[in-house]
Amino acid sequence: MVNYPALGPSGHSATWKSVDGAHESTVTLQWENEGWTANGTLGADNAQFVLRMSASWMVQQFLLFRDMDEPDLWLATDGHGRWGEMNGAHRTELDGCVDIDLRGTPFTNVIPIRRLPLLVGHSAQQNVITIDIETLAVVVKPQMYTRVNEHTWRYFSFATESEVEVLVDEHGFVTDEPNSFVRVIQSIGRGVRVAKDKDFVQIWDVTSRCKFSKRHLAERKKYYKDAQYPYSVEKVNY
Repeated sequence: MVNYPALGPSGHSATWKSVDGAHESTVTLQWENEGWTANGTLGADNAQFVLRMSASWMVQQFLLFRDMDEPDLWLATDGHGRWGEMNGAHRTELDGCVDIDLRGTPFTNVIPIRRLPLLVGHSAQQNVITIDIETLAVVVKPQMYTRVNEHTWRYFSFATESEVEVLVDEHGFVTDEPNSFVRVIQSIGRGVRVAKDKDFVQIWDVTSRCKFSKRHLAERKKYYKDAQYPYSVEKVNY
């Protein structure tokens, strides 16, 4: 059975870069109100999202922000398979779904990976809510998750008859999603490797002025300060 270590109360964060280097997706997890809140960015779609989950990683609420401070889409479940919108409208077509799937981030695959108690070689099928960020179209698609080995999971989409194998770290967070994303920490790790005639590495941490990006930057600056990493801030007008 998969037993990923519990995350500490200080939470967890991750950044992924698309394989073409054009876009990034970030997520910051915080423990609040007896559950997890994930604040994330979707660089390819210039959007932000909030996912609220229980302590056992069951999705409870999903909010999507595109250009405004108010959410463009707000979905919630009662914990018994019934889904609805912020205004109370019952979304009957979503009933029975467990997870949310967003194309622009590997994080939505982390959620079932951490939650499903699968032995190596075992699988689980569930209905997933997929969301088109541009049109806000919501479609239910069945997917199969399989635990391949200690650091590999496979998910199969019945809608497209396609499968992807992803690599995960010791916390169940995706480190490599072929042809899509790779964790940024890998490229930083190459930079800090010991080598002859190298005594420092310079890293550029790029952010924007949107709401969630500013929040994530503040958290990273606190980490840099606590770790005593020297850093400076440069503002760029574009």
